Amino acid sequence: MRVEDFTPSEVNYLHKRFKTFYFNCHENSFDYFYKKFKEFRKNIVLELNYNNIIENKTEPNKAGGFCIDLAHFTAARDLKKIEYDYVMNHAKNTKFHANHLNGYSKKRKRDLHFITNKNQFDFLKNLPKQIFSTDIALELENKIETQLKFKKYIATMLNKKFNIK
Repeated sequence: MRVEDFTPSEVNYLHKRFKTFYFNCHENSFDYFYKKFKEFRKNIVLELNYNNIIENKTEPNKAGGFCIDLAHFTAARDLKKIEYDYVMNHAKNTKFHANHLNGYSKKRKRDLHFITNKNQFDFLKNLPKQIFSTDIALELENKIETQLKFKKYIATMLNKKFNIK
């Protein structure tokens, strides 16, 4: 979320009108949002990149916890970036309230927003269960019709992972 020009009235509007409970924020704006919107601190969830930089000083457990971008997390792990260790070190005392999901290229070790093959979601099979939340938002540039096909594939895979029938 872009917070530099975000106002309290906009946050209140989103919260009341759409029942928005969590506001996703990247680490470069996390501290600012935390300080500016005190009444929504427990609603702010931290999303990390995989650029080997942790910019937030506020601990995610003091706010709403994490929004783990699953492909970012995988890239951080595979590239041995500090974001992976940061998440794992906070796993015991921080809630995982949301996830972003796009594809992943093992070869290029990066996230993909345009998917050409459903197997670009197979990286999910090898992620720790604890980083998953009940709310997962697709971040794809594919047509909605294609995204719905991917959603079925992903749901089947995650149901197996979590032993859901």
